[in-house]
Amino acid sequence: TYTQTLQAGSAEVSTLTVDQALSINQSASVTGGLQAGSLEINGNAGIQGGLIVVGAAKVNLINSTTGYQFSGTNGATITCSSGQFLQNQVVQGGITTGGTCATAGGGGGITTVGTFSATSIANGASISGSTITFGPADATNPGMVTASGNQTFGGNKTFTGTVTMANLVMFGNASASNGSLLLYNATNSNTVTVQSGVTTASYSITLPTAIGTAGQCLAVSSVSSSTQTLGYKSCATSPGTQTVTLAPEFAGAIFHASGSNNSGFMTSDYIGGLAAAQGYKHNYYQWTTDQATAQNYDIIANYQLPSSFTSFASGSFKVWVYVDSTTSTGMTFMLQSNNGTSCYVSAQSIEPSATGTWQQITISDPGNGCTFAANDIVMLDFNLTAIAPDTNTVRLGELQFGYN
Repeated sequence: TYTQTLQAGSAEVSTLTVDQALSINQSASVTGGLQAGSLEINGNAGIQGGLIVVGAAKVNLINSTTGYQFSGTNGATITCSSGQFLQNQVVQGGITTGGTCATAGGGGGITTVGTFSATSIANGASISGSTITFGPADATNPGMVTASGNQTFGGNKTFTGTVTMANLVMFGNASASNGSLLLYNATNSNTVTVQSGVTTASYSITLPTAIGTAGQCLAVSSVSSSTQTLGYKSCATSPGTQTVTLAPEFAGAIFHASGSNNSGFMTSDYIGGLAAAQGYKHNYYQWTTDQATAQNYDIIANYQLPSSFTSFASGSFKVWVYVDSTTSTGMTFMLQSNNGTSCYVSAQSIEPSATGTWQQITISDPGNGCTFAANDIVMLDFNLTAIAPDTNTVRLGELQFGYN
């Protein structure tokens, strides 16, 4: 029993009791019990009997046989191989007393991808040990796209590339009926292309750029190469553009002297055997005069628009004409609506650009505030002008226009 400081290079004591601090910096062997107010051992110590420490104890090495200990538990003696790490580590009193070796892998210990989950998983995946398991996306959870089976995605999705659907595409929900098909196309005029497959060749459909009105149907309004343009037409038995051709002498037409210079000769006749560019054949009115000053006369016909009429087809007004002189003749056309409104700001010239040949002249579409409806009666007014000699003939042939 020591009541004061015990100092020795090494010491072997049967029983050691220290009321104050005990510090052992080198080897010590106590065959009996060891009691101290506080204990610090930095060297080797062998204690065969009991150990009592009233104050703090700092024991870095108990002995050379058992190594480090805490409360009788030896420190871990596990040595992991190259490429392994200690997992499930047990730490007691500042030393590792347990754990197992595991093979290190990419992803922080994940070495195996588990079987794909049949149901969705919160956050899209789960980890158990070294195994990660992925689940499918659904309306609630993120996840992967499955190779087969039904799947629901929540939220808006944008695809910047081509999306190919090998089967039926459904829009909306049968119970809610809230689906819609939206077409956004700023580069080629609302055009949808159908690729060849079941069809013999690819073709495109250009949809209308504006909404139609009640009583109208979608129909092909024009075809250019492999592109069909759809437009709104009257829902008649045969919707689409219909063509009207009025041949002289026009039904119900009259001759009308306009102005004061109306001396001349109005006749009608027929000519055939013409080339295709001249329309092959024509019924026509002919106006001539023997006066040295310009003389004119009008041919006026009232025409009732068809009951299936909704609008005039754009660019469809055409008329066949002929003159012997482009300086001593003149020809104009005016259309008036059902209420007498002139449908052009001024009469439209229909005089051909060449002499001695029949030409089909395109007349501008009527407008100028005119409106038209089925069964309206419109007025067609042709004014013919000629100057002597009587070889300066003016001939008016067939008028043609289309309607929807």
